[in-house]
Amino acid sequence: NDHDTVRHEAFHAAQHCAAQRTGRRYGIRPILEGPRLTEFVETVLTSQEIIQIKSAYPKDKWLTELEAFAAAKVYTADQIAHILNQWCSS
Repeated sequence: NDHDTVRHEAFHAAQHCAAQRTGRRYGIRPILEGPRLTEFVETVLTSQEIIQIKSAYPKDKWLTELEAFAAAKVYTADQIAHILNQWCSS
């Protein structure tokens, strides 16, 4: 469970870098967009998990949280590190 939390939070860091790279100075945004994001989340998370996440977070956080929960569930620590390097390296 602790490793899952670290992967989740590390993915948020990558989302933050993605937001900066696409012109947002502050905040985070999903790395995937549109149908790719929807397909990823719905493939990885159960309907019940999606409902639980949506009930725990405000609507403006849903996409980033859903993506981070799904990423933490399927990506290894090495894969998350690669994503971080991809988005956060200069």
